[in-house]
Amino acid sequence: WSATHDLRRADLLSTQAELCAEIVAEVYPLLIARYRTGFGKRALHEHDAWELAHRGMALRTSRSAAANAEARRHFEDALVRDADLILARYGIGLLCYDAILNQWGDKARALDELLESASHCIDQAPHHAEGYCLLGRHAQTTGQWVRAIGPLQAAVARNPLALAPRSVRM
Repeated sequence: WSATHDLRRADLLSTQAELCAEIVAEVYPLLIARYRTGFGKRALHEHDAWELAHRGMALRTSRSAAANAEARRHFEDALVRDADLILARYGIGLLCYDAILNQWGDKARALDELLESASHCIDQAPHHAEGYCLLGRHAQTTGQWVRAIGPLQAAVARNPLALAPRSVRM
């Protein structure tokens, strides 16, 4: 975790951003796994919104209709506890995107909910990537490829890892 870099002053910020991204990508799953060690030992109603949303994100990674439904319950429970939790809104949007891609249920309803999730995330946190990512995914799933470019670029500008593949270890 220690390194020495000889940099020009102009390269300092870009190198710092790259190092931070690498460290976060490596450490985040470990921190979440450690945080959740006791998740199963408590009743679901005893968990806070943040825990529920992260559990929903972990469930989503299994990419099955059953896991999608269980993840939705976690996100909805999280929103009962904190109606403005962006991670839960983003999670619901991602579940809708997955449902569209995998043809799990009513496509029109999923498209509407995906757009609603995107709008909510942008309204609540316009400086974050989540809403723009969802807006781009909505455009992609409706075949509006050119319209998808702007929101996806906005997502990456706000968070360069916004569209990077992620895995959450449990």
